[in-house]
Amino acid sequence: MSVRVYQLAKQLGIDNKRMIQLLRERGLDVSSPSNSIPTIYADALIEEVGDKKLILENDQQKESTEHLESAESAVISNPAQDNEQKDKEIETEIKEAEPKTKEKQQDEEEIVNS
Repeated sequence: MSVRVYQLAKQLGIDNKRMIQLLRERGLDVSSPSNSIPTIYADALIEEVGDKKLILENDQQKESTEHLESAESAVISNPAQDNEQKDKEIETEIKEAEPKTKEKQQDEEEIVNS
């Protein structure tokens, strides 16, 4: 049995020119999409192209997953959490500054009382 080149191209989702090129690379004498090739060659090409498509799909999925993971790590943090953290930092600074202020007041009182 035989298969038309254009039918094979359609089945694999490849345009006719590319299909003719692939078949010529494999030693088949094909000049037109309406030419026929033996089914055994068509089956071999379907298997080869299908495997490559599967590999490409897996690579694309990996890239998508990696892209999503990097995007998740780069996501802007929650503004409410940022504000809470800033508030805590400010409170800490104020608490650290308060004893210095009291010490300065005591020093000033001692200077005034002397």
